[in-house]
Formats: sequence, structure tokens, C-alpha cells
Amino acid sequence: MGRRNPVEYIILDALFGMNKSEHDFKWINKPIILRRDNICDYAFDELKDKRRYVSFRDIFTDLQINYYSLVSFEEFEFLIQADKRLKFRIEDEIKVKVKTKKELEKL
Repeated sequence: MGRRNPVEYIILDALFGMNKSEHDFKWINKPIILRRDNICDYAFDELKDKRRYVSFRDIFTDLQINYYSLVSFEEFEFLIQADKRLKFRIEDEIKVKVKTKKELEKL
């Protein structure tokens, strides 16, 4: 699980505001930044120990709390629905959980 550090977030906001990247700062501990190419992996890690379905909004909120994210909720929703490791159920909202080992082996 990530660790929330407000000072890191301020530095990252400033860097991105100046069109720079996290590589333009000398970090003691480099922060984890969620992007389109890695957010599904972090979502998968958050979900893998859960047995029940979780709403997109809940998992996205958990990720936002623990990591610095450059992905909007709408992008996350699109990306996570394309992830073959996850299965979905529609109730009052769309919910997601990790497929079983058997289901994952079939991929």
C-alpha cells in the first residue's frame, strides 16, 4: 500500500504545473504515480485479497487516497473495464472483483 505524503503531492503538483516530470526532482524516496499504463495493476493489487465485488468509485477512491494519480475517474472506468483479469457485475452501479485463479489461467 502506498503512503500519502502531502509534501510529495505539493512538489508533484508544482513539477507538473511547470511541464516537468517527477524525474526533474531529486527524491529521497521516489513517489508512486498512477498513470494510464499502471493504474490497472494497482487496482488489481488492491482487489486481489477481496472476495466481494467492489464499486469502481470505491476502488478509485482507495487508489486516490494512497497514491498520486494522473488518471481521471472516467479514464479509470474505461481502462479497468478492459482488464481481462477482472470480472464485473451490474447492480445499482458497476462493481468489480478479481477473477479466480482458474479463470485467470484460461486467459
